[in-house]
Amino acid sequence: AGGMRFNDDGKDTSSVTKLAVRQLEALALGGEATVEYWQRVTQIPQAGRFTVKLVPMDSSALASKAYAETTWLEAITPGAKGKVVWAYGQSRMEVDYGSLSGLTNVWTHWAFVVNPNDNVLRIFRDGILQGEQSRASALGVTTYTSGSGENAQIKSVALALAVGGFDGQLAEFRLWNVARNEGDIRCAKDQPLLGTEPGLMVYYRFLDGEGRTVTDHADGPTQAGSQ
Repeated sequence: AGGMRFNDDGKDTSSVTKLAVRQLEALALGGEATVEYWQRVTQIPQAGRFTVKLVPMDSSALASKAYAETTWLEAITPGAKGKVVWAYGQSRMEVDYGSLSGLTNVWTHWAFVVNPNDNVLRIFRDGILQGEQSRASALGVTTYTSGSGENAQIKSVALALAVGGFDGQLAEFRLWNVARNEGDIRCAKDQPLLGTEPGLMVYYRFLDGEGRTVTDHADGPTQAGSQ
């Protein structure tokens, strides 16, 4: 199978791989969003987990109280006990499978959707709805208080993969600024995209081979990221 390979001995559960840096305005997130990717888990130790998240690049913004009290975007699949988490803004939901039975050594497609218009967070597995929760909120703060006490604008964010104790592979990573429905997810999950689809903001196929760069196939600025 293809995809980017992560190998970890499980001793470091806090390593972070930053895949891209984009202007917050270019990402155009703040309302609807979809995160989806294929994942094959070989093993995850007790404290291990695989996380997709957006974080401010400015260290002052990252340390600010306003940011600390608001989750921007975070998807966790799956934890050592089989728990899958989706958080957006100040909303959070989880699907608890109880164990990793059926979730290891097999390619699984995960999709995380937020749609503030119908006030719902949703998690899909292999194109099938696994759970949903109401009370979806907006993405969160875009300003913070600087060290000098002035209000400052968060200008750029990092799309990061937090790989802590994760041993497995990742393929066809897609970030959208639209809420994809079950039919959209199911129809497109098994085939590559053109990269010009409306709302597609980030698209990593992970077919770059060895090295520290990955190609962003989405039609827009900032076409490459670093691992």
